[in-house]
Amino acid sequence: GRGMVAKIRTHDGLPQSFHIEQCPGCRGRGQVLRPLPSHHRCPLCEGAGFTTEQENLAVAVYPGIEDGACIELKGAAGRPSYVVHPGDVNLSVRMPSDSGPPGPVFRREGPHLYTAVALPLSAALCGGTVEAVVLTSKGPRRAPLQLPAEVGVIGPSTNEPVLCLPHWGVPQLGAPDQPRGHLFFFTEVVFPKTLSVGVRQRIAEAFQEEPHEAR
Repeated sequence: GRGMVAKIRTHDGLPQSFHIEQCPGCRGRGQVLRPLPSHHRCPLCEGAGFTTEQENLAVAVYPGIEDGACIELKGAAGRPSYVVHPGDVNLSVRMPSDSGPPGPVFRREGPHLYTAVALPLSAALCGGTVEAVVLTSKGPRRAPLQLPAEVGVIGPSTNEPVLCLPHWGVPQLGAPDQPRGHLFFFTEVVFPKTLSVGVRQRIAEAFQEEPHEAR
């Protein structure tokens, strides 16, 4: 009734070792449970002592978590028997990856984020302020992005990030008071579809060229 058995190993009639282990018959319970007749079994578990059901689990994902990190939910798994404690659920974090300049979504590299911003032709030539999408604790939102004078004229497309918002990247995991990474922008210059005669004349004068006839 104790759930443990003592085993003595002998050799040539002489004891060699003595140890105590869990009883294989009762599995440490100290008693053997005989199956009940079907008409006496619980209608919910059919005598198994537990039921199986599906459940939606709430998972806390903290800011700055890395790709491939493991999130452990203690005791959230099932159990093979009512005498066995529930197991754990281990979730592996996977983030989408991409190569090259990203589109309207964000790409992460370490603590830094990369995204694209559309520039009107006037801003690409003369600088100014445009609207860009940034990430906050409440999700994406639009914010003003200043084009500094030292950037100069921005070409139609770039394969390298041109603009940067310092400390608008990913926070450090477990260190919310530490500086965040940076947010880098690839630029896409948006050309106007049509130009009036006056605008074409002023552009030509600015570049000291003769305006071409519209086709």
